[in-house]
Amino acid sequence: MKASVKFMIFFAAVFALMIIVELFRPQPLDWRQTYSKEDKIPYGNFALFSLLPSIFQHSETRVSDKPVFNYLKGEKLNNASYLIVAERFMPDSLDCAALLRFVGEGNTAFIAAEEFGRYFRDTLRFNDRYYIGSFNGDIQLFLLDSTISAPSNRYVYKANAMNAYFDASDVKNSIVLGENSVGNPTFMRISFGKGKFYLCSTPTAFTNYYLLNRTTSQYIAAVFSYIPNGIIIWDEYYNGGGKKAQSSLRFILAHEPLRYAWYILLGGTALFVLFRAKRRQRAIPIIEPPKNASLEFVETVGRLYFERKNNKNIIEKRIAYLMEYIRSQLNSPIIELNDEAAINIAAEKLAVDRNEMKELLAAINRTRNSEQISDELLRDVNRKIELFYKFVRHRETSVFRNTA
Repeated sequence: MKASVKFMIFFAAVFALMIIVELFRPQPLDWRQTYSKEDKIPYGNFALFSLLPSIFQHSETRVSDKPVFNYLKGEKLNNASYLIVAERFMPDSLDCAALLRFVGEGNTAFIAAEEFGRYFRDTLRFNDRYYIGSFNGDIQLFLLDSTISAPSNRYVYKANAMNAYFDASDVKNSIVLGENSVGNPTFMRISFGKGKFYLCSTPTAFTNYYLLNRTTSQYIAAVFSYIPNGIIIWDEYYNGGGKKAQSSLRFILAHEPLRYAWYILLGGTALFVLFRAKRRQRAIPIIEPPKNASLEFVETVGRLYFERKNNKNIIEKRIAYLMEYIRSQLNSPIIELNDEAAINIAAEKLAVDRNEMKELLAAINRTRNSEQISDELLRDVNRKIELFYKFVRHRETSVFRNTA
């Protein structure tokens, strides 16, 4: 089995083990502030959305998962209320203009958020603030309108859970309807055209955690008593639960086990690409250099001639090579060693004994005049040729050494 396959099997096993551990471990309580109608966590709005038909009887409940501009485009609504509960309300200029037109035509907008977008704040001329001090004990929210029918106008919440408030000193046509323990406005009404804005700086007061408490749930009922019955539009866009949050990656990153698994997958893939997926070069085979087989070839050919007993052919080739060698040494393309004068000239130039030269040529002539060459004659002529080569080479080596 290849090393890369073993690595992949090991990685898959570790990944599967991590998934199993994450799935079966005790899940901690999720304290994220999602404000979504789908979430049953403490700071979700599943309970509030489920109770809307009971709070607004004889009303039609709709859900918007789009920006205000997209949802209201082409809609002509009367006696409608737009409910937005989110940590931040940051509409752009188009959404803000659409919402202002919606309220100006006689409808209602209820927005509970800790932070509001600058364009929206500048249009209605209010500011949001955040109390940076600490409350002694629990924080209290008060409703200032005595005409509201409620068992109490004081509602207690956990300290430092609702520090946001409004600065509405410069807002015209506004009424402060609620404040916190230190007298900062937390709930107000702003009249705009024929309709009204209800702004609240404590969105956590409308979540599951406080709705399931008998005392604080009365605060929600009291606040919503300002909103008329009719068409209720519940927003799921600005709290992050709309279409902008429905991608696969957002879903994975929104859940801790899946988020860890995604990070492990990315890290493992990066390690695999870094260490295992690079191109591997196969081992280069060692190629032996070609051997000089000239000697083996000569031995093989010579053995072939000898086994066939074709001595005449062998001696003729030996003589031909010898004569070519003598011609190359004498620098003469044509040389005939048939007379005394030619023999003397060759012996002198080659610096060999004249008598030995004559004996060699005599032996060569005998072989040329014979039809059949015996083994003894072949060996004798071959011996004389080898001695001639040896003498000439020895003479050349001596001359070279003397010159050096």
